[in-house]
Amino acid sequence: MTGIPVLMITSEAHSNVTLQCPGVTERSLITTLQWASHTKLVEYMSETTTVWEHRHRINLLSDTFALHFHPVLAEDSGEYSCLVNNRPKPEAIVKLIVQGECSPRALFFSPEPRDRKLVKRICFRM
Repeated sequence: MTGIPVLMITSEAHSNVTLQCPGVTERSLITTLQWASHTKLVEYMSETTTVWEHRHRINLLSDTFALHFHPVLAEDSGEYSCLVNNRPKPEAIVKLIVQGECSPRALFFSPEPRDRKLVKRICFRM
């Protein structure tokens, strides 16, 4: 998204991290809210919160609508947007950089059965 400010957050892997929704305060009137990265992560609508991804590690803080990771992992690095009250664009993008070891989330193997050795391990980072 062009023309939108980027807020940088840096953290160590396996710590707890809270991403504030840009422009939202405890006094904000929120009817709908969505946190997303590559996919929709959390949605708040009609006083109901739905966590779509990583339910065991991510939740929405009810007082500030901040996205809370417990714990954050290296593969959580990336750009996050918080869309408020059906606005088409976020007020800012939150870029999270998590420093630390990656988990073996994606493994790629040689296509030849006789050469089935590990080729690469990737940590998803933006």
